[in-house]
Amino acid sequence: MSLGMAAFGLPIGVAFGMSLGNIGLLGSGLPIGLAIGVALGSGLDKKAFKEGKQLDLDIM
Repeated sequence: MSLGMAAFGLPIGVAFGMSLGNIGLLGSGLPIGLAIGVALGSGLDKKAFKEGKQLDLDIM
């Protein structure tokens, strides 16, 4: 999630801010980056599960 926010969210926010002339919109890209990070992470997690590379760990 944090990688998605940093790698995707901030550049998207900068693009919004610069295109509209209001750099205060920089933070608007963070939720978009969060969503992208969650989607990519879920996909990679499902891929690891199918390949049997997940640890069988149960934390209570």
